[in-house]
Amino acid sequence: MPRFARPGQTLEVCEESDLLGPPTADGLSVPIEFVYKDGYRRSVTVESIYGLVDAAEYIEGTDQRLKERRAYKVSGIDRLWIDGVQHDTDVAWHIGRQVRKVHGLEAVDPPFIRELSDIPVRLLLRESFGEVLEAADGARFIHRERELEYEGVARRIELQYRTYARRYVLTVSGRPVDGSKRRATFRVTCSGTRRVVRIIDPMSGQVIDDWPNWLKSI
Repeated sequence: MPRFARPGQTLEVCEESDLLGPPTADGLSVPIEFVYKDGYRRSVTVESIYGLVDAAEYIEGTDQRLKERRAYKVSGIDRLWIDGVQHDTDVAWHIGRQVRKVHGLEAVDPPFIRELSDIPVRLLLRESFGEVLEAADGARFIHRERELEYEGVARRIELQYRTYARRYVLTVSGRPVDGSKRRATFRVTCSGTRRVVRIIDPMSGQVIDDWPNWLKSI
Protein backbone atom coordinates (compact mmCIF):
# COMPACT_ATOMS: atom_id res chain seq x y z
CA MET A 1 0.00 0.00 0.00
CA PRO A 2 1.49 3.40 -0.94
CA ARG A 3 2.41 5.80 1.86
CA PHE A 4 3.35 9.47 1.56
CA ALA A 5 4.99 11.65 4.21
CA ARG A 6 3.90 15.21 4.81
CA PRO A 7 5.98 17.92 3.03
CA GLY A 8 9.32 18.39 4.77
CA GLN A 9 9.03 15.10 6.68
CA THR A 10 9.94 11.45 6.14
CA LEU A 11 8.07 8.24 6.90
CA GLU A 12 8.54 7.33 10.56
CA VAL A 13 8.04 3.55 10.45
CA CYS A 14 9.69 2.17 7.36
CA GLU A 15 12.58 0.19 5.98
CA GLU A 16 15.42 2.70 5.77
CA SER A 17 18.07 2.68 3.08
CA ASP A 18 21.56 2.29 4.54
CA LEU A 19 22.79 5.20 2.41
CA LEU A 20 19.70 7.37 1.92
CA GLY A 21 17.89 7.14 5.25
CA PRO A 22 14.08 7.06 5.50
CA PRO A 23 12.06 7.69 2.32
CA THR A 24 9.29 10.24 1.89
CA ALA A 25 7.10 7.76 -0.02
CA ASP A 26 7.09 3.98 -0.28
CA GLY A 27 4.86 1.11 -1.35
CA LEU A 28 4.72 2.60 -4.85
CA SER A 29 4.43 0.74 -8.14
CA VAL A 30 5.30 3.15 -10.96
CA PRO A 31 7.07 1.74 -14.06
CA ILE A 32 9.39 4.11 -15.93
CA GLU A 33 12.27 3.85 -18.40
CA PHE A 34 15.32 6.09 -18.49
CA VAL A 35 18.87 6.49 -19.74
CA TYR A 36 21.15 6.90 -16.75
CA LYS A 37 24.43 8.83 -16.64
CA ASP A 38 26.38 5.63 -17.40
CA GLY A 39 24.65 5.50 -20.81
CA TYR A 40 22.52 2.41 -20.15
CA ARG A 41 18.76 2.39 -20.64
CA ARG A 42 16.86 0.92 -17.72
CA SER A 43 13.31 -0.19 -16.99
CA VAL A 44 12.58 0.37 -13.30
CA THR A 45 9.45 0.07 -11.19
CA VAL A 46 9.71 2.95 -8.72
CA GLU A 47 8.85 1.76 -5.22
CA SER A 48 10.30 4.48 -2.96
CA ILE A 49 11.07 8.20 -3.26
CA TYR A 50 13.54 10.31 -1.29
CA GLY A 51 12.65 14.00 -1.28
CA LEU A 52 9.54 15.82 -2.46
CA VAL A 53 7.30 13.68 -4.67
CA ASP A 54 7.57 16.33 -7.40
CA ALA A 55 11.31 16.89 -6.95
CA ALA A 56 12.76 13.57 -5.83
CA GLU A 57 16.48 13.50 -5.12
CA TYR A 58 16.59 9.69 -5.35
CA ILE A 59 14.24 6.99 -6.55
CA GLU A 60 14.51 3.36 -5.55
CA GLY A 61 12.94 0.35 -7.22
CA THR A 62 13.32 -2.96 -9.01
CA ASP A 63 15.41 -2.98 -12.16
CA GLN A 64 13.40 -5.21 -14.50
CA ARG A 65 16.47 -6.52 -16.33
CA LEU A 66 18.64 -7.23 -13.30
CA LYS A 67 15.68 -8.29 -11.12
CA GLU A 68 17.11 -6.46 -8.14
CA ARG A 69 16.29 -3.33 -6.17
CA ARG A 70 18.52 -0.31 -6.76
CA ALA A 71 18.59 3.42 -5.99
CA TYR A 72 19.19 6.08 -8.64
CA LYS A 73 19.99 9.77 -8.30
CA VAL A 74 17.36 11.64 -10.30
CA SER A 75 19.82 14.29 -11.48
CA GLY A 76 21.75 11.44 -13.14
CA ILE A 77 18.81 10.61 -15.44
CA ASP A 78 19.49 11.99 -18.93
CA ARG A 79 16.28 10.94 -20.69
CA LEU A 80 13.01 9.62 -19.33
CA TRP A 81 10.16 7.67 -20.92
CA ILE A 82 6.72 7.37 -19.33
CA ASP A 83 3.98 5.54 -21.23
CA GLY A 84 6.17 5.79 -24.34
CA VAL A 85 6.54 9.60 -24.13
CA GLN A 86 10.08 10.99 -23.86
CA HIS A 87 10.98 13.77 -21.41
CA ASP A 88 14.36 15.51 -21.49
CA THR A 89 13.68 18.31 -18.98
CA ASP A 90 12.01 18.56 -15.56
CA VAL A 91 12.63 14.83 -15.10
CA ALA A 92 11.88 14.81 -11.37
CA TRP A 93 8.57 16.59 -11.86
CA HIS A 94 7.50 14.16 -14.60
CA ILE A 95 8.28 11.21 -12.32
CA GLY A 96 6.24 12.86 -9.58
CA ARG A 97 3.36 13.51 -11.97
CA GLN A 98 3.26 9.81 -12.86
CA VAL A 99 3.37 8.83 -9.18
CA ARG A 100 0.42 11.14 -8.56
CA LYS A 101 -1.46 9.73 -11.55
CA VAL A 102 -0.90 6.07 -10.68
CA HIS A 103 -1.70 6.46 -6.98
CA GLY A 104 -4.60 8.91 -7.26
CA LEU A 105 -3.00 12.05 -5.84
CA GLU A 106 -4.02 15.54 -6.90
CA ALA A 107 -2.05 16.91 -9.85
CA VAL A 108 0.20 19.96 -9.38
CA ASP A 109 1.36 22.66 -11.77
CA PRO A 110 4.56 22.03 -13.73
CA PRO A 111 7.61 24.21 -13.03
CA PHE A 112 7.75 27.34 -15.15
CA ILE A 113 9.47 30.67 -15.76
CA ARG A 114 7.27 33.53 -16.92
CA GLU A 115 8.46 36.99 -17.92
CA LEU A 116 6.14 39.75 -16.68
CA SER A 117 5.44 43.12 -18.26
CA ASP A 118 6.81 45.24 -15.39
CA ILE A 119 3.77 44.96 -13.13
CA PRO A 120 3.76 47.73 -10.45
CA VAL A 121 3.95 46.34 -6.91
CA ARG A 122 4.52 47.50 -3.35
CA LEU A 123 6.39 44.74 -1.58
CA LEU A 124 7.04 43.98 2.08
CA LEU A 125 9.72 41.35 2.55
CA ARG A 126 11.40 39.75 5.54
CA GLU A 127 15.10 38.93 5.66
CA SER A 128 16.66 36.42 8.04
CA PHE A 129 20.35 36.62 8.80
CA GLY A 130 22.87 35.82 11.48
CA GLU A 131 25.45 37.84 13.35
CA VAL A 132 28.48 36.67 15.30
CA LEU A 133 28.86 38.65 18.50
CA GLU A 134 32.04 38.56 20.56
CA ALA A 135 31.48 38.10 24.28
CA ALA A 136 33.65 37.48 27.31
CA ASP A 137 32.73 33.79 27.28
CA GLY A 138 33.27 33.41 23.55
CA ALA A 139 31.57 34.20 20.27
CA ARG A 140 27.83 33.78 19.94
CA PHE A 141 25.70 33.40 16.83
CA ILE A 142 22.56 35.54 16.96
CA HIS A 143 19.64 34.99 14.58
CA ARG A 144 17.97 38.21 13.46
CA GLU A 145 15.19 39.30 11.13
CA ARG A 146 14.24 42.59 9.54
CA GLU A 147 11.44 43.80 7.32
CA LEU A 148 12.01 45.94 4.24
CA GLU A 149 9.47 47.67 2.04
CA TYR A 150 10.02 48.34 -1.65
CA GLU A 151 8.16 49.98 -4.50
CA GLY A 152 8.91 48.84 -8.01
CA VAL A 153 7.88 46.41 -10.71
CA ALA A 154 7.61 42.63 -10.85
CA ARG A 155 9.58 41.33 -13.84
CA ARG A 156 9.56 37.54 -13.59
CA ILE A 157 7.84 34.76 -11.67
CA GLU A 158 9.08 31.17 -11.41
CA LEU A 159 7.65 28.01 -9.92
CA GLN A 160 10.42 25.76 -8.65
CA TYR A 161 10.40 22.35 -7.01
CA ARG A 162 13.22 21.67 -4.58
CA THR A 163 14.03 18.45 -2.74
CA TYR A 164 11.73 19.14 0.21
CA ALA A 165 9.59 22.09 -0.89
CA ARG A 166 7.96 23.85 -3.80
CA ARG A 167 8.33 27.60 -4.04
CA TYR A 168 7.55 30.64 -6.13
CA VAL A 169 10.45 32.96 -6.93
CA LEU A 170 9.73 36.57 -7.83
CA THR A 171 12.19 38.92 -9.52
CA VAL A 172 11.56 42.57 -8.60
CA SER A 173 13.21 45.83 -9.61
CA GLY A 174 12.58 48.71 -7.22
CA ARG A 175 13.79 51.00 -4.47
CA PRO A 176 13.14 51.13 -0.71
CA VAL A 177 10.27 53.35 0.45
CA ASP A 178 12.50 54.83 3.16
CA GLY A 179 13.56 57.57 0.74
CA SER A 180 16.65 55.91 -0.68
CA LYS A 181 17.22 56.54 -4.39
CA ARG A 182 19.16 53.32 -4.79
CA ARG A 183 17.35 51.02 -7.20
CA ALA A 184 18.02 47.28 -7.11
CA THR A 185 16.91 44.13 -8.88
CA PHE A 186 16.52 41.15 -6.56
CA ARG A 187 14.76 37.79 -6.11
CA VAL A 188 12.41 36.88 -3.26
CA THR A 189 10.49 33.70 -2.48
CA CYS A 190 7.47 32.62 -0.46
CA SER A 191 9.83 30.96 2.05
CA GLY A 192 13.50 30.97 2.99
CA THR A 193 15.87 33.69 4.15
CA ARG A 194 14.37 36.42 1.93
CA ARG A 195 10.65 35.98 1.63
CA VAL A 196 7.51 37.85 0.70
CA VAL A 197 5.36 39.00 3.61
CA ARG A 198 2.84 41.07 1.65
CA ILE A 199 2.27 42.44 -1.84
CA ILE A 200 0.05 45.45 -2.45
CA ASP A 201 -1.34 46.62 -5.76
CA PRO A 202 -0.26 50.30 -5.71
CA MET A 203 -3.01 51.21 -8.19
CA SER A 204 -5.89 50.04 -5.98
CA GLY A 205 -4.22 49.72 -2.57
CA GLN A 206 -5.47 46.13 -2.35
CA VAL A 207 -3.45 43.55 -0.41
CA ILE A 208 -2.90 40.59 -2.73
CA ASP A 209 -3.10 37.35 -0.75
CA ASP A 210 -2.65 34.96 -3.66
CA TRP A 211 0.08 36.97 -5.38
CA PRO A 212 1.42 34.16 -7.63
CA ASN A 213 -1.95 33.68 -9.37
CA TRP A 214 -2.56 37.44 -9.42
CA LEU A 215 0.74 38.04 -11.23
CA LYS A 216 0.13 35.16 -13.64
CA SER A 217 -3.32 36.50 -14.53
CA ILE A 218 -2.13 39.97 -15.59
